[in-house]
Amino acid sequence: MDAPLATYRMRWQPEAKAVELLVAPDRWVACWPDFRLLKPELPTDEAAADQSDKSGRDEAFSAFRAQIPPDIASAVQGFPSHQWPLLEMIARQPLSLDLVLSNPALAFALANNNTFRRTKIEAAGFQAAAYAIKKQRWILEWLGFPGSKAVEKLMRKIPPEHASLPLFRRLQHALESHPDVMDLLSHRRVITHEILQITTNGQILALIEPVLLDEIEAGASQEDGLSVGDLLLDIVRILEEIAPRRHIPRLQSIERIRSLRTEIEVEYALHLEQQEARRAEARLEATEMEKRKMKAERIRRELERWPDAGTFARAEAERREAERRKREEQRIWTTTKFQNPPIPGTEDIIPITTAADLWREGRSQKNCVATRLNRILQGQCYIYRVMAPERATLSIAPKGYGTWGREELEASHNRHVQLRSTTNAVDAWLREYNPSV
Repeated sequence: MDAPLATYRMRWQPEAKAVELLVAPDRWVACWPDFRLLKPELPTDEAAADQSDKSGRDEAFSAFRAQIPPDIASAVQGFPSHQWPLLEMIARQPLSLDLVLSNPALAFALANNNTFRRTKIEAAGFQAAAYAIKKQRWILEWLGFPGSKAVEKLMRKIPPEHASLPLFRRLQHALESHPDVMDLLSHRRVITHEILQITTNGQILALIEPVLLDEIEAGASQEDGLSVGDLLLDIVRILEEIAPRRHIPRLQSIERIRSLRTEIEVEYALHLEQQEARRAEARLEATEMEKRKMKAERIRRELERWPDAGTFARAEAERREAERRKREEQRIWTTTKFQNPPIPGTEDIIPITTAADLWREGRSQKNCVATRLNRILQGQCYIYRVMAPERATLSIAPKGYGTWGREELEASHNRHVQLRSTTNAVDAWLREYNPSV
């Protein structure tokens, strides 16, 4: 199986084993693939239609699945990533399948225990198999969670498709630091990725009323790939830049969150225009200042012959220092480059690789994409300029290790793209470079 910049070999029999090719042609080392290996099977009629579009990669995944007993594949296929540690745990300890079926989220955390205990994968695999047959409260304590019946019940409410190691780490910290989080979650019938995203982030939890969680639990709340948590994080990031001390009344509905985000994006667009106006004024002032400096320089040369010429020399030194600071600021602004794009661009989907180009994209499209700068530098998202079928700005973000997904795709002024073909073209491009099935 091939993924971007990596090649893997996996087998189920005679023992579960996964290796990765690091240096061609023959340096294979043990690994834990973090992308999805098994996907939920399609209904018979859809599966038959899907056969006509099979790639070599799909055939490799299908061949691997054929080695695995159906009950094990069915239990593991719902998890969006990090399925290999689960498969390896079941292979080493078949009784652990009971834990996967009775408490999928806890089994997922146990199988990936190196995330919580920072051990090597070889040791983590053996320890997962050893602990899988112990009491669930003991497993929770060993992973660093409160070892209570309430937390055991809480973990059972998290469906496999909403399992997320980063969110589980944050949940671990939240349960220890904020007892009110346990109260909020204990009243939920189902705990989704979206509810975890909100309740384990103190910044955005402070913005909402608990009744909002009822609305999220009652039905789908994503729009254009953005969850309510994503919208709230956008609100927090923009306000930190334009109005860090503004008080926001607690939000009680998804509709109010979306309207608030639209309102502050308009403010952010105005903020960018004001910044540009100030920069233009500064450039004009700098031009006038340069003229004055040239005049002062001529005077200085004349006055150097006088005893108080040292005063002018100090002024000149201050002028040079000011110019140096200005050049340094311009250098930082114009030369900051991003890491290589996680997915190669195309003729119509072009990666934005510098801070200056990111700012120009925001100005051109009248949007707040410049607020993503820190997230880009931290590897949390990446921005692309979409030129066709229509002009748009695309943001992608990690969706499980090794996989990137569409986060936002908007035309100018943060409007939805008008052509479905634009969304289809972006999604097809993402699928081409997605290592998961």
